[in-house]
Amino acid sequence: MENNKYPLVLNVEYNQVCYNIITDIYILNGEKEKKYRAFWDTGSNKSIISPKVVSDLSLEPLLEKDVYLKTSNKLSSHKSYEVDIQCKRIFTITTHVLCTDMIEPDKYDVLIGMDIISMGDFCISNYKGKTFFSFRFPSINKVDLADTDWDESALRGLLSNNN
Repeated sequence: MENNKYPLVLNVEYNQVCYNIITDIYILNGEKEKKYRAFWDTGSNKSIISPKVVSDLSLEPLLEKDVYLKTSNKLSSHKSYEVDIQCKRIFTITTHVLCTDMIEPDKYDVLIGMDIISMGDFCISNYKGKTFFSFRFPSINKVDLADTDWDESALRGLLSNNN
């Protein structure tokens, strides 16, 4: 996939306020590729895939030794894999991920952690009862929500509705 327009932006709008940002992504391994559901998790340092992804794409581990992952209550060992993660066919990020069965396969097979999120700009808005998620890659400048042209009449209306 060639896309020479930078920055590259993934935008997703939900019809309600969402507490979990889940998007469709593609994972590629050479000529093999498959669409998966991905949970964007700012609380995770590392991106993770399920054993199903490893099996579907016939992924081979990078190292003979396992990589250790520390969760809130234990240290566990996992295989590491190199994959290309493609966000809605907009951009591709090549990264190393760990395989674990700790994610919820009925909801998603990929967890996008801060190792990927920190490569770009990650924003969530919950305006008028709808969540809007945006990820810009690569990061090109800071996002400062205080540095915005405010529609003062709209702001007064929102504040009066909350009282």
